Amino acid sequence: MIRKNVFQVGNIVSGESFIGRRDILEVVRERALSAGEMGSMSLVGLTRTGKSSVVFNACDPAVLREFGIIYVLIDLNEEVDYISFWKSVVSEIHDQVYNIFRLEDRRLYGFFEQIEQCVRYEKLKTLLKNLFKQLKALHRPVLLVIDEFDGATKVFERNKHYFELLRTLTSYPMTYGLTAIVVSRRSLHVIEECTPGNSTFHGIYEAKPISGFLDDDMVIYYTVLESYDIFLDDEQKKLLQFYCGRLPYLLSLFGSHLVEAKLKCDEFPSMEFISNKLSYAIHRYHEDVLNQLVHDQHLDLLINLLEGKAVASEIIEMFKEMGLVGDYYGTPYTVTPHFTAYLQKRRAFPTVASVDDGVYTPSQIPVTGPYFGRADHVTVVSGNANHSAIGTAGAVHMGLTEPAYTELFKHLESLLNGRLEPSDKAQVEEAMIDLQQNKKDKAINVLSRFGGGTYSPLTQMVN
Repeated sequence: MIRKNVFQVGNIVSGESFIGRRDILEVVRERALSAGEMGSMSLVGLTRTGKSSVVFNACDPAVLREFGIIYVLIDLNEEVDYISFWKSVVSEIHDQVYNIFRLEDRRLYGFFEQIEQCVRYEKLKTLLKNLFKQLKALHRPVLLVIDEFDGATKVFERNKHYFELLRTLTSYPMTYGLTAIVVSRRSLHVIEECTPGNSTFHGIYEAKPISGFLDDDMVIYYTVLESYDIFLDDEQKKLLQFYCGRLPYLLSLFGSHLVEAKLKCDEFPSMEFISNKLSYAIHRYHEDVLNQLVHDQHLDLLINLLEGKAVASEIIEMFKEMGLVGDYYGTPYTVTPHFTAYLQKRRAFPTVASVDDGVYTPSQIPVTGPYFGRADHVTVVSGNANHSAIGTAGAVHMGLTEPAYTELFKHLESLLNGRLEPSDKAQVEEAMIDLQQNKKDKAINVLSRFGGGTYSPLTQMVN
C-alpha cells in the first residue's frame, strides 16, 4: 500500500499526483511539439481545474529542447506592464540561445541588446518581429506559454495595439516561428471585451476548455483511492459527487482527507464530516466561482437553464464543454450539486447579477447556509440582501444576531486579506473555522489582538 498522500491541494501537480487528463494532455503536448508550425491555443476553465498542471505535464522542457524548441513560460501576474512582459520573454529566449542551444549569430545578439534598452512601443514592435524572424531562419521555433492571461487587461493597459502585436506574432507561425498557449479562467472573448476596437484572438486561437474529470479520469481517481485500501460504495460515491461534482480541486481536497485518515488509522470519515471540516475552503472556492460567473455574465444564463427557461443551444453546448452544467441522478446542476444548493440557499440569483463590477462579497450576500450555523434558520429575500426569520429560531447563530455574525465574519476576512505574518493569518483562519462551528471566542480574541482596537465596538456587541 502507498504510504505517501498523493493528493496535493493548491499546487501544480505532477507524477503520481497528476491524475487522469490523458486526452487534453496529449492535445497540449502535440501542440507544444509542433511549435512554429501549428497555430496558437487557448486553455480556458474555471479556477482550480488544473489548467496549469496540464501545461506543466504536457510541456517538458527537456523534451522540447530535443526538438530544438525554445520554451518560455510567463506568469502574467508577475509582469507590471507590457514592456516588462516582452523583456521577460526575450530574456528567457536569450538565456536558452546562449546557454543551451549555443547559437552564434551576431544579428540575434544585436536584437537582444536593443530590446533590453528599448522603452518605446513602436521600436519594440519592429525589434520583436525581426528577432522572431531570425530565430525562425535559424530553425529555432519558440513555444510561449502565458499563464494567468486574465491579467492581460492590466498588463496590456487595455491598449488595442498591444493586443494586436501579440496576436500578429502568434498568428503566423510560418513567418515568426512563434506558437502561443494562453491559460486563463475567462474566455479570450470576455478578456478582449475590455479593449474595444482591437483585432480579436477569438477564432484565431483554438479554444480548448479544461473542465472537470471525464469518466475515465474518475475511474483512475477511484483506483488511486483503492491503492490505499479505500473502497467507496455507491452511496459514498454519490455523496462525493454531490460535494465535488467532477472538479479536480474539490476531489483532491476530499481525497487528501480520506487518505490522511487511512494513514493515521483513524475512523473512516463520512462525506458529511469531511464537508464540515472543509467548509471554509469550500466556501471560498464557491465565492471565487461565483465571482467568475458574474463577471463573465454566465450566471443569469445558468440560472435560466436550471429553471427550465429557454437558452440558446450553442450556449448550452459551451457550458457543457466548460463543465458548468451536469446531471446529478436526474437533477440538473451548475458547477457541482453542492454549489447549486449554495446558490439556492442564498436565493442569490437576482442579488449577485446586480452587484457592481461583478464582485461578490459577504456584505452584499450574507454568509449563511450550509457552512455557517444551521442553514434552515436563515434565508435571503429574493432581490435584495435582507434576512427573513424562518420559524421561531430566527436569524441567530450561537447567540449572535445575524447582523453581528455577518459583521464578525466580514472583519475576520478583512484581516485575512491584510498584511499579517503567515503564522498570524493561520490564527485568523482557525478563528473563521471555529466561527463556522458555532464557536465565537477565538474569533473575538483574534479581532481584539490584530485589530488594534478597531473592532472593539463589534466585540462588545457580540459578547
